[in-house]
Amino acid sequence: MDNLSQDKLKELESKCIQEEDPWCNAMCPIHIDVRQLCKLVAQGNFTEGRKIYEKKVVFPNIISRICEEKCKSQCKRKELGNSINVRQLELACMNYGKEVKARVLLKPKKKEKVIIFGTSLSGLSCAIELRNKGYFVDLYESEEILGKNIYENYKEALEEITIKTDLQKVEDSGTKIYINSYFEKEKLNEYKEKYDALVFDGNIYKEYLSYNMITLQHENDKVFYSPMNVSAVECISLGKRLSTSIDRYFQHSSMTQGREKEGVFQTKLYTNLEDIDIEYETIPRNKKFYSEDEALKEGQRCIDCNCLECVKGCEFLKHYNSYPKKMAREVYNNLSIALGNRTSNKMINSCSLCGQCKAICPGGLDLGEVCEYARKQMVKTNKMPPSAFEFAIEDMEFSNSKEFFTVIEKDNLNYVFFPGCQLCASEPDLVKVIYNDLNDKLKNEVGLILGCCGVIGKWSGEEERFYEEIKLIKNTLEKINNPILITACPTCYKIFSSHLESVKVKMIYDYIDDKQLKFIGNNNDISIDDPCTVRYDDKLQSQVREIAKKLGFNLKELDYGREITTCCGYGGLTCFSNKELKENIVLSRIKENKLNYLTYCINCRDSFLSQNKEAKHILQFIYNFDGKNKKPNISERRYNRVQLKLDLTQEKDKTNNYKIDLIMSDDLKETLEDRMILYKDIEDTIKNAQETNEKFINKSNNHNLAYYRIKNVTFWVEYTIKGGKYLVYNAYSHRMKIEVN
Repeated sequence: MDNLSQDKLKELESKCIQEEDPWCNAMCPIHIDVRQLCKLVAQGNFTEGRKIYEKKVVFPNIISRICEEKCKSQCKRKELGNSINVRQLELACMNYGKEVKARVLLKPKKKEKVIIFGTSLSGLSCAIELRNKGYFVDLYESEEILGKNIYENYKEALEEITIKTDLQKVEDSGTKIYINSYFEKEKLNEYKEKYDALVFDGNIYKEYLSYNMITLQHENDKVFYSPMNVSAVECISLGKRLSTSIDRYFQHSSMTQGREKEGVFQTKLYTNLEDIDIEYETIPRNKKFYSEDEALKEGQRCIDCNCLECVKGCEFLKHYNSYPKKMAREVYNNLSIALGNRTSNKMINSCSLCGQCKAICPGGLDLGEVCEYARKQMVKTNKMPPSAFEFAIEDMEFSNSKEFFTVIEKDNLNYVFFPGCQLCASEPDLVKVIYNDLNDKLKNEVGLILGCCGVIGKWSGEEERFYEEIKLIKNTLEKINNPILITACPTCYKIFSSHLESVKVKMIYDYIDDKQLKFIGNNNDISIDDPCTVRYDDKLQSQVREIAKKLGFNLKELDYGREITTCCGYGGLTCFSNKELKENIVLSRIKENKLNYLTYCINCRDSFLSQNKEAKHILQFIYNFDGKNKKPNISERRYNRVQLKLDLTQEKDKTNNYKIDLIMSDDLKETLEDRMILYKDIEDTIKNAQETNEKFINKSNNHNLAYYRIKNVTFWVEYTIKGGKYLVYNAYSHRMKIEVN
């Protein structure tokens, strides 16, 4: 994504269909909020249901009894039982809900006058709507009583009192009613001079039967027309549309803009029905209308049509109780703030950038793309909180520093193994086994590069740093004539495949022989987990599954696998920016199946192990390598990488500076992990205190309290020294500088 302009935002928002109307609303000519009405009835709140119904329906007593129920034809519930009996629910709201008098707002009177010839439900509703807008309205009724055609047309379906109650609203609106009055053709010019708009309700004057289908306006712009032979609820819709057109005509506004959803329209909403049970319509015992209990039961059948498919699989969206369209708008607003608090920073930095939402979304909206762009902009404008990803970036820099970055060449170098920094940190001995195996298979032509692909720079919004790391790898490969690069990390594979144009990149599984696959699974069931970075790589996904089957495992797919797989919480650096969310992501993932998990991403494996879920990397099975099979803490990960380099380069004269002998409780170790404090930081702080004597002493327990600033962070350590060893009781950090006068 190159920008997030207003136009780009609208393009993105248009892909999300969550705010699209449900089918019942789209099919209803007046767009009653059927979902909300059903929800209120299901709660027994008939009064609130009546309020939202009367807000849309000018004549609620009439329509709730004779509505043709166009909504039922497209109700999704009919695919699993019968459609919701919406009309009965509307009637229940009118029967059992209390009448709440609407607040009378004193609207300024307007000078324009409108005359309406005819009193069908269209003309009458138009009169009320125009009066509500402040216009003067004269209404001509050709019969001796108002709305006589309504009494005649619906005499079998409606009681007179029902019609009379609703039509009283016309008189109450202040409409001036002329009984026994009708349109006189010879007075047409007189009408045009006296009134600012004329409405013909029905076939009253045949010369004005032609009209614009959207605006209902005749080519003579002062004349508007309401067609005949439409249903009762369509009449109410026509009345609203007429009043809108006349109001716009008077205001000299666009007559057509933004009217695509007037009347019946098509919706793009998608609703998954897989987990919905079949339920059939409630039939009223009295054959006429629902009792309160029957209405409750029918209201509860509504499945509350939504999309939210992406939310179902994404703990990030659940955590913020939102969906991509809404969040994209929040991101845009956050970036647009010139002054004031940027309240969405943490939300932006919490996304895993994994692309699951795009893979699931019917419209293909990728919120991760939006968040990644936002991070880059925050970095460019110095709005990125320094604490968000600093530890992760420093870890990337460590991996590509002289402390770990290593190149091992061979005389006949045709391949180079790039295991990935995290596999080296978690299972360094496995890396050695794989490296030796590759050389055995490929005639000792495999070199080695220990380092990081730089994805942390990309995920953190540090675009320049990302390309610096890519340049380091690219230059290193050029120096050794761009051999085939073999990696064991799916993230490295994705990054290198898209950024190293001159290098052929392969996954380790291309070099696994069937003969080395021992039948160790014993046909046991195991769940397969796909890394999010290769969600679209069907070849790799299938390749790993085939290997797992040959190892003797009976694979069980998780709810979210392959293209729609879930991130483990490491992607996008969520584990650094939002630890609570990271934990929820892992807990949600491991609840998908009680079986042990098999994955081919070391970060996924470590995430599962962190919550005591039995999980293994497939390379552990391929090489019959058990290892420690635990997630190392952040200090152990540094130590493992350095030690791996020393072992592979055989630098016996060098020592591992990350081999640190501290004595502390297990609880404190967990605290340090949570606070992202390295043992090395603690040791450096203590050493500085011992050398400079810059420390405090707590006389109550004789503990030392030392502080030391390393880069941008000040560390505090509470400790004592016994027998030359450091006993650590507590440690914490902050970003304030300590200045001593």
